[in-house]
Amino acid sequence: MNSPSTPVSGSLIETCDVCIIGAGIAGLNAAAVASQYLSPDGKIVLLDRRHRCGGMWVDTYPYVRLHQPHPLFTAGNIKWTLEKHRSYLAAKPEVLDHFAHCLDVIKKRVRVVEYLGWTVDSHTESTEGNRLTAHSDTGQRLAIAAQRVIKANGYGVTPNEPLSVSSEQIHSVSPDSFDIRSEQMQASETPIWIVGGGKTAMDTAYAAITEYPGREVNIIAGEGTYFTNRDSMFPRGTRRWWTGKLPSHLFNDTALRFDGTNEDEVRQWFQATHGLEPIRPSRRFFNGLLSEPEAATISSGLATVDMEYFDNAIDRPDGVELLYRSGATSPGLSRK
Repeated sequence: MNSPSTPVSGSLIETCDVCIIGAGIAGLNAAAVASQYLSPDGKIVLLDRRHRCGGMWVDTYPYVRLHQPHPLFTAGNIKWTLEKHRSYLAAKPEVLDHFAHCLDVIKKRVRVVEYLGWTVDSHTESTEGNRLTAHSDTGQRLAIAAQRVIKANGYGVTPNEPLSVSSEQIHSVSPDSFDIRSEQMQASETPIWIVGGGKTAMDTAYAAITEYPGREVNIIAGEGTYFTNRDSMFPRGTRRWWTGKLPSHLFNDTALRFDGTNEDEVRQWFQATHGLEPIRPSRRFFNGLLSEPEAATISSGLATVDMEYFDNAIDRPDGVELLYRSGATSPGLSRK
């Protein structure tokens, strides 16, 4: 990491050509593009509240994988050093290693000063340029004068905390802080209940089903979520030479079918043509990718699916009772 400027009156001072807020994929893309336009003596200041580059990939659950061909997920045109087939789904550590590699490549083009573990407090823009203030998690202060500012900090998503439940028999965990493949999980044979129907829930279900064959895995899926079929977007093997659908073409086809009034008709067409439903019927769409084998593994491996929204779990004399927002109940874990 490049050293920050010398403290002045108790605060650090930086001047730069470009200040980029956020060191995830958007921020590194911005830095890659800026590095191609700035002169070699140009300067980028890169800030992120996390202590390393990677954005949400730093915080997300440990068994997450990249759900598209990894060469397509990069900063600018920086190539991966991972020696895997393009169809390989890169794991979290590999994605984070690639982020670090991208930053190293950018640093060879232009000067980059990193402030990782820093949060921006204010930003004002005038005819004289941009002024920003920030603070570190250790209490240091920073003032930045920048010609241009790129805000690439996304939605500021924070990791999920475990759900609070009344039952003392249920161990509630969050995927963002608990690896379902851990030794603690391997040592147990109790049923697994997954709350949620989105991408994290599907990745968790897939990991549980494949890691623990025969173990009971259940899901509380809300209205259910359907996904874009990765096999039709990014076919594997020789099929990729004559099949596949560019995302821009898919979105264009969808938009052309919409006349301003036929939302349900377009949704049904998209769901039937390009969607995958590991849980049926699903009403909500998540613009994420899932493969046909993954969807089939999840569908066939789940013991029960409740199309409800979780509220609480209560200990009863004969076991655990699950309470849903609708007022319905379901037996969760029976005493044996």
